[in-house]
Amino acid sequence: MVFMFQTKFTIFQLFWDALAMMLIGILMFRAGYLTLEVPTRKYVWMLILGYGIGIPLNYWEALTIYQADFSAMAQISGTFTYDIGRLSLALGHLALILLFCKAPFGAFIKSTLAATGRMALTNYLMQSIICGFIFYGFGFGLYGTLFGYEIFYVVAGIWALQLIWSPIWLKYYRFGPFEWLWRSLTYMQQQPMRR
Repeated sequence: MVFMFQTKFTIFQLFWDALAMMLIGILMFRAGYLTLEVPTRKYVWMLILGYGIGIPLNYWEALTIYQADFSAMAQISGTFTYDIGRLSLALGHLALILLFCKAPFGAFIKSTLAATGRMALTNYLMQSIICGFIFYGFGFGLYGTLFGYEIFYVVAGIWALQLIWSPIWLKYYRFGPFEWLWRSLTYMQQQPMRR
């Protein structure tokens, strides 16, 4: 089963799914949506249509599966509308985020999130290291001991740490440590780090 999921399923299904989503992203970038070049009303329509299609569709799918006591047939019947609901909801979320980015308020939140995004590779690797230390035996060994809601405390703590330390780091340095390493390896020469 593992071999099937990591070969056939990944190559013949997930690859095309990821490619399709990347192409949609490229089209939206070229059309000016991701660079905030389109009028606000287009984002509002994207929000209304995205949530207007995605939320009811996902609700119907979840309700159908739940009422059928999570039977395999109910889950299969939900897959016919899954991609439409998923894409619609993603576009609704994206519109909401882009409307916030376009709004005249929230400069502090925007700059904090921008700094965290500029250090995305470092933050991703650091959260993996932190979680490894929290959950595996070489650290606290808490894997399987926390309730579902307690994991949200871990998530909130890591988010808070990253949202605080990213702007502070970028105040003194041009890149995050792993971004600097990646950039230096890409250009085959040590890049300037300090501001």
